[in-house]
Amino acid sequence: MRMTLGLLFAVACVTDVTHAYTPADVTHPPADLRFQEAPGIDLRSTLILGATRHYLPQPVSTDMPTVTGNLEFDNYGNRFVGVNRLGSTLNLNNLLGKKDQLSLRSPGSGEGGHYYRLAYHLTAGPWDTQIGVMWADMAYELKKELAVLEAEGDVSTLSAFVIQPLIKRDDFNLSLRLQYDDKQFDDRLDLAYMRSEKDSKSVSLTLNADSRDDFFGSGRNYFSLGWTQGDVDIQGSPYTVTGYTDDGRFGVLHAGLARVQQLAPRLSLHGQVNGQWSQDNLDESEKLQIGGALGVNAYPQSEGLADSGWLASLELRYALTESWQAAVFADHGESHRNAAGLDPSEALRTQRSGAGLGLRWSAYNWHINAVAAWKLGNADATSDNDKTPRVWTQIVRYF
Repeated sequence: MRMTLGLLFAVACVTDVTHAYTPADVTHPPADLRFQEAPGIDLRSTLILGATRHYLPQPVSTDMPTVTGNLEFDNYGNRFVGVNRLGSTLNLNNLLGKKDQLSLRSPGSGEGGHYYRLAYHLTAGPWDTQIGVMWADMAYELKKELAVLEAEGDVSTLSAFVIQPLIKRDDFNLSLRLQYDDKQFDDRLDLAYMRSEKDSKSVSLTLNADSRDDFFGSGRNYFSLGWTQGDVDIQGSPYTVTGYTDDGRFGVLHAGLARVQQLAPRLSLHGQVNGQWSQDNLDESEKLQIGGALGVNAYPQSEGLADSGWLASLELRYALTESWQAAVFADHGESHRNAAGLDPSEALRTQRSGAGLGLRWSAYNWHINAVAAWKLGNADATSDNDKTPRVWTQIVRYF
């Protein structure tokens, strides 16, 4: 097996085209989520070092219980820091009576790292403006075959955001999100006496929209377009286990499009295309990957880590009963790095394809899903061992 040092942490889907979770979604998950993605779980932010732009604050109503949350288990982690992850989320609602929420989240493997996130948001003003702040701390230590490298690191992130609804209708919604991030990275590769400390500050502006229509019966569309502009100050080596980073200014364009088409009362077709583009060598918090539980499912977490790329998925879902749902799916992703990492022999371009089956059950405040995926083509995994099929599971208990 060829183990690539640069493929360790990245979000499993390129960008967000999701809406906020409500308690009713436990039994009826939001249609725009991937099949293996439980509603109300901030999964994407936990799979990337320092990423908070994927965090979507939950809507809070005045009649919500004071305390809500969940306990969860999944195998969405990376083998070198721990595949199996136990986590929990605790939400305190309406503390000030302003549709506000204080949220504490802590998923982790207990093997090679941790993740803690504290977030607070409230709704203010006559235009339902959401204002929020976040603090997150994530650490890793490589295990298994890569333990000899003595590689470890952490990133602390402080964020502030404003989400402003621009249009709110039954058939069309449009909102604008402005966010500021201050990230402090400290990566160490003790075997090579290498240390990289980075201070990254960035501002992102994202436009999100969703709409309903009667095309071929009924359907819903989701759209996201955003730009991130930032600056990285590097002390020490520009190389880490996730690749090479430019010192100075950087920019990233994000875009996503999704469509949910109702074909019959029990049958629906779900399609997504997401991507990002940058001409810079990005730090680990801005890179994307095309493999993993929310990417090309047939490949491991952290596959295809890069600066630019896209990911497409198509799912055909059938509701067996009120609680049981099955799916068949196919996904494809391509990514490109602008510069090589510590291993100069690694390919700069990556293409991965796969297909599979899924089954999930949602009832009584439980959500359980499992998917099995097979590779399409003969491209070997580079970030971990190959598996056929590759199976992803998630169990969530809401309270």
